[in-house]
Amino acid sequence: MSVTRWLASLGLMTALGMLVVAQQTAIRLQAYAVGRHDARLQRLRNDAVWTTAQVAGLQSPLRLAAVMHHDARAKFVAWSELPAVPRGARLAHAYEPSSEVLR
Repeated sequence: MSVTRWLASLGLMTALGMLVVAQQTAIRLQAYAVGRHDARLQRLRNDAVWTTAQVAGLQSPLRLAAVMHHDARAKFVAWSELPAVPRGARLAHAYEPSSEVLR
């Protein structure tokens, strides 16, 4: 084998090796980009679930309990019901006119 063919063969192998390394590097960079995107989506999902729980909690405690109970991803750990009217509290009654007054 002549020196020129040997150098051409060596150059071709070097170029092919560099192409393989460049392709593998590009694939790894794309995989890292996909991982970053996936992590961002997961953070957004967590934020959405947290916001939903806050809004449901603002609406009513029973609604929050229902949301937590039906949500398979959330672990519902404890349940305690408070009485509708605390002991010793007085209830305000709305004025209802009798039907005789309206006639």
